[in-house]
Amino acid sequence: MVEDKGCCSRCGKEFASTTGLDICPDCQKQLDQTFDSATLNLWEESVGLGMTSEDSIRSAGWVSQSDSLPVPRSRSLSHDTAKDSGAVDFEVRKKIGSGGMGVVYTAHQTSINRAVALKMVKPEHATSASASEALMSEAVITGCLDHPNVVPVYDLGVDGKGRLFYAMKEVEGFPWSVLIEEKTLDENLDILMRVADTIAFAHSKGILHRDLKPQNIMLGAFGEIMVMDWGAACSLGGANVVGLLPSDTAYCGTPAYMAPEMARADKNRLGETSDVYLLGAILYQIITGHPPRREKDPLICLALAARNQIDPAGEDNEPLRIALKAMAKAPADRYQSVEAFQQAVHEYRTHSQSLALLKSARTHVKQAIDKADYEAFNQAIYSLRQSLELWRENTEASALLESAVLDYARCALIRGDYKLARSVLEKSRKEHLVLLDEIEAAIRERDARKNRLRRLLISARILLVMIAILSATGFLMIRAQQKEILAEHRQSLINLISAHYGEQNYEATVNTFWEYHDQHGTNGFSEEILLDVRVAVAMNPHVGSVETGVSNPLGTAISHEPGCIWVVGKNQLAK
Repeated sequence: MVEDKGCCSRCGKEFASTTGLDICPDCQKQLDQTFDSATLNLWEESVGLGMTSEDSIRSAGWVSQSDSLPVPRSRSLSHDTAKDSGAVDFEVRKKIGSGGMGVVYTAHQTSINRAVALKMVKPEHATSASASEALMSEAVITGCLDHPNVVPVYDLGVDGKGRLFYAMKEVEGFPWSVLIEEKTLDENLDILMRVADTIAFAHSKGILHRDLKPQNIMLGAFGEIMVMDWGAACSLGGANVVGLLPSDTAYCGTPAYMAPEMARADKNRLGETSDVYLLGAILYQIITGHPPRREKDPLICLALAARNQIDPAGEDNEPLRIALKAMAKAPADRYQSVEAFQQAVHEYRTHSQSLALLKSARTHVKQAIDKADYEAFNQAIYSLRQSLELWRENTEASALLESAVLDYARCALIRGDYKLARSVLEKSRKEHLVLLDEIEAAIRERDARKNRLRRLLISARILLVMIAILSATGFLMIRAQQKEILAEHRQSLINLISAHYGEQNYEATVNTFWEYHDQHGTNGFSEEILLDVRVAVAMNPHVGSVETGVSNPLGTAISHEPGCIWVVGKNQLAK
């Protein structure tokens, strides 16, 4: 057996082929596990060379509608602008776009002198009856939808070579896919809601679009929004619209956006919710910046679509949840009508103030946690409560409010503000009970510490009082001793003077001494000074003069003894 090494045409991985196929075993297994052989063959026949998952695919199983389609009239076209314009119906000018089987040109309708757009079958499909019938069906359906967001069809005809075309209003602008990333969320939602209006109108007429995507929405220079490419449309709920395909024919769509039942060619599940899925896929792209599936290979992407495998979207938010519900795998789990999808988006948009408050609260919560800021916590909690007042079902605000309250209480607990921590929690909330128990335990521990400290303070005060009492007692005892010593000195002086001067004189002499003692602060007499007084008295108690030796005497006092005086110095006394 000869092995040929090559790269898988699906995933690009190098592999050794023993079958001559250009698809690796892993990709083949993925396709075989997803599709039955008939469905896989249908899609393999429908995928053209060089197509990607964002290109529109129409299955080869097209059922002829020739009996019900109108007969186009012959029209003259000219690609030569130099030719006399009066001789042709349409002057074809430049190419402005192309799709799976069709190509679009700008043109000039000579009969009424206006610019139009002409859509024709691509030259390579010019001989294909199914391609021509698809284009005619598209023209008929588009012409039946009289709606501001559906481009008006002016004419349907064939040129001199038998090539089918139809003329429509020329919309000057760009596909939404070119501008979607430049526009704000609100601008894109405005466009999406107008597209949804158009699809709801089509559903009311029994028409299912089946190929909604930003590439098929044209944005005009003056606010026009046109839903294009109705060639994939089919009948809805048994509706009988001339030129419209039944729902079990011509399976088609774009793999990157396609609903699972479309990828599986499950006609029993095809319905309004299939277009709802496509609207949700566009909303998903508005939010994430890419289609639900970014796999480029159309067949592999079809397998992903059949399993409803959607690329991860990152951060969860309300519009994303709306998109994911619209893109639920089971049609019964989606919004059951375009109007229900629009209502969900409308409710989200009317809650913009609530969401703005939520955004502000997130900033305050982060600041509060980073800086342990009570004021920021209060602002965040207030904003979140206001947000919930505006929108009770704002689950993000509800969840953030719960965590902010717990963070606030935890912050207060750490800082020792137990009353504050307890005040922001509710005993009726099961989520708060654990933290409330921690707070109560911390309060008990704090109270125990306070009691211990109080007892220590009382003991210290008692000790201070005892020290004060002992100090006062000691002071009084010292004062008593001093008074006792002073009294003894007084008595000694009385005894000294009375011994030398007689009973009748000593009392007056002592009083005079004490007057000077109190006046001049001479209570520092030493035993030596008293001895000097004794010696001076003993030398001559009655007559003569005595050299006392008192320097710088403070003054003198008359003694009661005739011819005697007291000489008083700072620390000396002599008679």
